[in-house]
Amino acid sequence: MPEGEIYFNGSPAKIVELAKRHIKHFNPTAYPEEKLGDINYYRWRYDDFNVRAGLAGKENASAPEYYLNYGDKYIRRFTFETYFKLSSKGKKWLVLARKNLQIEMENRLKQKDGKELELNNSAFQKFAFDSHVPAYINKTGNNLNLGMLALDFLDKTYIALTPDTKDLIPPLGIKQAEDIVVEQTKYYDTHRALFVKHLLKYCFYQKEVIKKEVIKRGAQELEKLIRKMIRKSAGL
Repeated sequence: MPEGEIYFNGSPAKIVELAKRHIKHFNPTAYPEEKLGDINYYRWRYDDFNVRAGLAGKENASAPEYYLNYGDKYIRRFTFETYFKLSSKGKKWLVLARKNLQIEMENRLKQKDGKELELNNSAFQKFAFDSHVPAYINKTGNNLNLGMLALDFLDKTYIALTPDTKDLIPPLGIKQAEDIVVEQTKYYDTHRALFVKHLLKYCFYQKEVIKKEVIKRGAQELEKLIRKMIRKSAGL
C-alpha cells in the first residue's frame, strides 16, 4: 500500500483525504506532563496546531500569534539572558514561572472549547495574558512565598525590564502590570518584615543599580526608535 494510505471501509484511502472528510478539527494534543517548563513548549504548541489543522483540512488556519511572538520569544529571553542576572531565589522563581505558565495553558486547552479558543487569536491572547499573573506570583502552585511577590526590588526590576516596551503598553500589558501592583501591595501588607528587608536592600545596595538599569533600558529603547526612524526615512 502506498505511503500515506490506509484501508477504510475495505478500500485504500489517503489519510489526509479521510481527515478532511471526517475531522472538523483535532483537540489540542496534551503536552507531556513531565516536560512542562521546557523552553521548546511554545514551538511544540505551534507545530502541534499546524499538524492538526492540516489533517483537519484547515491548511489556511493560523496558530495563535502568542505561541511564537510572545511565549517562545520571552521564554528564551528570560532563560538565556535574564536568568543570569537574577539572585538564586530569582533563578528558582524563573524555573517555576516557566512551568506555571505552561500548566495554566494546558489546563485551558484541555477544556471543551480549547480548539475553538486556538482559532480565535484575540480571545487566545487575552486568556494568555490573564494567565500571566497567577503564574508569576505562583497562585498556580498555591504558594505566594515562592512567587514573584517575594522577590526583592532588583530581581523585580530585571524581570520587568525583560519584555519589549511595545509588549507592555497595550491594554493587556497595562492590565497585567496593574494586577501585579495590586497583588504586591496585598502581599507586603501581610509580610511587613519582608517589605522592610526589601526596602533596606533597595536604599543601601540596589538603588543605584536599578537606576542604571532603567536608564540603560531607556537608552536602548531610544536607540531602537532612532534606527526605526532611519530605516523608515530611507525606505528600507
